[in-house]
Formats: sequence, structure tokens, C-alpha cells
Amino acid sequence: MKTARYDLILKYIIEDFIQTGVPVGSKNLLSKHRLDMSSATIRNYMADLERDGLIEKPHTSAGRVPSAAGYQYYLEHIFNKESSEKRNRDGDKVRQQLASLMSYGTKSMEKTIENACEVLSQVTSLATVVLGSASSERLVSVTMVPISSETATVILVTDSGNVESKLFTVPPTGSMKAVAYGIKLLNDRLIGTKIGDVDAKVRSMEPILKSQIGRDFKIVMEAFCDACVGFSGRKSKSFGGTKLMELPEFTEEAGFRKFVQKLLNQKLESGDGQGIVAKINPHTDVEIDPVNDISIVKRRVSIPGGPEGDIAVVGPNRMDYHRILDLIDMMIELLSVRIRDEQK
Repeated sequence: MKTARYDLILKYIIEDFIQTGVPVGSKNLLSKHRLDMSSATIRNYMADLERDGLIEKPHTSAGRVPSAAGYQYYLEHIFNKESSEKRNRDGDKVRQQLASLMSYGTKSMEKTIENACEVLSQVTSLATVVLGSASSERLVSVTMVPISSETATVILVTDSGNVESKLFTVPPTGSMKAVAYGIKLLNDRLIGTKIGDVDAKVRSMEPILKSQIGRDFKIVMEAFCDACVGFSGRKSKSFGGTKLMELPEFTEEAGFRKFVQKLLNQKLESGDGQGIVAKINPHTDVEIDPVNDISIVKRRVSIPGGPEGDIAVVGPNRMDYHRILDLIDMMIELLSVRIRDEQK
């Protein structure tokens, strides 16, 4: 039966292992935490934890280490806000760095988030990934730039500063002038439209385009839709992937950089990872991969009037979850302040 002591022993095993990377024994627990129980009692609890699959014994050590199921239990049932002094030991310094980066008016929001993720990666020595969704961004400009008598580029710009373009060809049977007019019609009708609503609105404009520019409407529709493809789905950028190679868990892992890239490109974006998922709160979950000793802390970001997407930190299973989530929350808090200031 799980008791408060059972949870306490697991908590100390996990937090000690996170801190040192060394398997934890009963004598270490007794001396470090001055527990009000004997070494034999601690060993009994550790036997129960091992029987329940929450800790395991490495082949080369008498101590125990957390299992993937142990991390999941810890994150869902024990994880709390107690050790704030330890977690915030570098909080003021990081806050100053992030606040400086987020001084409104200095950079686009997208660039600001990227720079903040770089700081997060440097501070944690882990890989940081930002997964953005363009669906809530709004179009601010649709323009056409002629390249030659037969080719042109359509350029789409959103209120977040994101730009997508598409080079297209106007066949001899078409009219560059008519196509330019069609692009102007789209610009006039689509300004302020959310990216997620653009497709339906463009389709509804098809009869108007056809009546105004005839058969050239197909060229306009195709070029515009091809440019919009760049906004569809989720965009991801990663920072500090090579920092994982400096950690003892991964220094001897052959081809680990390739693995990390595959992880960032596939598992994070598609959500098809095979690990154990711990749900911390409605906005945050942790995927724990027991095979590759990797965890992904993913935090949903949804700021009124601001960007939507996910910020994820990738590292070994023994990463400091408290500290990482505190830093992510700090980053989101400062982003919210900047957005509120810009909206005044």
C-alpha cells in the first residue's frame, strides 16, 4: 500500500538521482535527509518501490535508480512547488536576461521567442524546441512582385512578421496584368483574416475572381494557395541540440545528433512518441522514453492576443523538472507582459 513514507522515499531517490546521476542507496538516504526511520525500514520501502516497478537496480551498482514509471508517478502524484529555493537559484539572473530580450518594440515576437528559447537552452544545458501554430496569425499584406514577363512572386505577410512566398509562372495564354489585379483583390478582401480562416474565405471569393479576371483566376488561386501551404501545420525550431552530447547519458551514444533531429522533427510534431506520458496539468505533460533515456517536457502556450504553440525541453529522464517548468513559466509570464504593453 502506498503511504506518505513510500512517496517520500521515492521523492528523495528521484531528486537525489536528478542532482547527482548516481544510483541511490538506503545509507545515502538516511544520512543526507536524516530520515526518522532505520536503514532496514528504508530498504523495505525501496523493495516495495522496486516490486511496484518505480525504481530499478543497475547491473553495476548496489543503489537504485528511478524507472520511467517511477518518474511518471513522481510527476503526477508527488511533484509540487516545495523546493523553490533550489529551483530559483538562478531565477533573477535568467529573468533579467529574458526581460531584456523581450523589451517590446525591439524585435518581432517570433524572433523574441527564438532568442528566449536560446537562453533557456543555455541555462538548462538541454535542447529547447518551439513549436508554433500560425492559425491565429492574421494576414496584413498580399502582394505580387513581377520577376519577368512570364514569372512573378506572390508574398504573404502576417501580423507576427512571418513571410511566405511562391514563385509562379503565367503561361502565354494568361495575362500578367489580370493576375496582378486578382492578387490585389485578395489583398483587399483578406487583410485582417486569420490564417486558419483564409482557405474558406479564398474559396468563397472564387466566383468574384472568375468574373473579374476570367480564366486567369486559376493562376491566382493556385499561387496564393501554394504560398499559404508554408503557414499550414506547425513550424518548429530547435536550440541547443548539441548540448545533449555534453551530458554523461549521451556522450557515447553513436549518431545521437541524428537521433535528436529525428526526435524533434517527428515525435514532437506528430505526437506519436512511444514513451510513458505524465500529465502534470492541463497545459503541461512530460513524455518519458525508457529505451533512449530521454524525456520531453512540453508546455502549451496560449496568450490572449499573442502566439499559440508549444515550448518543449528535451533532455535525459533525470532532468530537473521543477526548475525547467519554472523557467518556462517565467518565459511565458514575460511574453504576456510584453503583449499587454504592446496592446495598450
